[in-house]
Amino acid sequence: MSFMPPPASIEPVEERIEALQAAVNVDFYEGRERMEKREMSQLRMLVKAGMILSAKLSLEDVLQRIANMACKLTNARYAALGVLDGKGGLSRFITAGADETTRQAIGAPPVGKGILAVLIREVKPLRLKNLTGDPRAHGFPPHHPPMNSFLGVPVVSKGKVFGNLYVTEKLGADEFSEEDEALAMTLAAQAAIALENANLYEELRRSYDELKQSQQLLVRQEKLASLGRLAAGLAHELNNPLSSVAGFAEALQRRVETGEISDPSALAEVGQYVTMIQNEVARAAAIVRRLLDFARQREPAFNVVDVYDVVLNAVSFVERQASLENQQVVVVPFPDGSVVQADAQMLQQVLLNLLTNALDAIESGGEIRIYAHHRREVIEPAFKQEWLDVFVSDTGSGISPENLPRVFDPFFTTKEVGKGTGLGLAISQSLVEQHKGSIEVRSEGIGKGTVVIVSLPLAERSGRLEG
Repeated sequence: MSFMPPPASIEPVEERIEALQAAVNVDFYEGRERMEKREMSQLRMLVKAGMILSAKLSLEDVLQRIANMACKLTNARYAALGVLDGKGGLSRFITAGADETTRQAIGAPPVGKGILAVLIREVKPLRLKNLTGDPRAHGFPPHHPPMNSFLGVPVVSKGKVFGNLYVTEKLGADEFSEEDEALAMTLAAQAAIALENANLYEELRRSYDELKQSQQLLVRQEKLASLGRLAAGLAHELNNPLSSVAGFAEALQRRVETGEISDPSALAEVGQYVTMIQNEVARAAAIVRRLLDFARQREPAFNVVDVYDVVLNAVSFVERQASLENQQVVVVPFPDGSVVQADAQMLQQVLLNLLTNALDAIESGGEIRIYAHHRREVIEPAFKQEWLDVFVSDTGSGISPENLPRVFDPFFTTKEVGKGTGLGLAISQSLVEQHKGSIEVRSEGIGKGTVVIVSLPLAERSGRLEG
């Protein structure tokens, strides 16, 4: 009779299965936890990448941070971001992961050919397990670090390719994954937005500079046009002192020719003539100096300015011309403290524009009157703004109701051809607005004269306002 061993207990087997299942569960949950942590870290970095675009950083800083993030998010050893220059090369080449010694050894950036040209030409991502074995892998600098695994994506927005972003040498794996590709595409999109914004800003800045230059040119041309319209009166103003000098010089010459110059009794008269010549020369020099100051092109300089003095200086340019035409310019003294923060030359040009317009509008015997009021405006209970309102009124031809809304339009004029550019009021409005002021034109119609009101904020000064 044979002996049969007792059946082995199944309990140890069940225990091992349960232990194995528990270990699998632990690995699963730990793996899922690691994945969730990684996804959260990636999400935080992507959010950070978006916030970079709204930060006040230079374009270079934004691109550098995006390259740094590409390294971290894809777990790559190296990353680089190349920006096209529009001529087949790269205007910028930003690297991450390489130390300064490596950067110096690399030297010049890639020429944008080979594998990088494929990214730009095909406008789609490219993943390679062995870059060095790919026949398209050329165009990199000779001392570029060795690259095996490679992931490159185009930097593109609205169909325009701005460059490329690539990462190399995946750490902990032989190649980059689809997930890495999606992350790189997201970062490349951020880089494209930054580059597009930079281009838009550059275009806006260039347009602004061109507009500013055009405005300066128009102001300059209008200033020269004003001088041209004042030329006749200024010629007469200069002729007076020059005629006096010529008369006194002729009198001295006669005394020299007749020998009277040696008469002791005539010496006092000679000294008087010389003094008068000096005074008239100084007067002529002052006229020329005023002209040069007005015509000179310079940067605006805002200081505390007495507007009454500016008005008197502007009137001095036109009073001779007005007297020749039997026209009168009356300046009523301004209230005390009529001072503003202003560029005196710019204000003078505004007033000259208004004066020449008024002189063109009035006939012989007409009058221009300039006066001013102080005004207080209550903006809110805790804040009051004080204004200086300068009125330039004339008894001239007036403005029709249909033309009144158009008087500030550039090149609009009702004057005959050759008598005006149509820029005077438009430029005056621009100059006044640069002083945080306003300008208004009033007229009750044809033949009823015109009033122009220039309003400027009064400068802070104690005891200035007089009701």
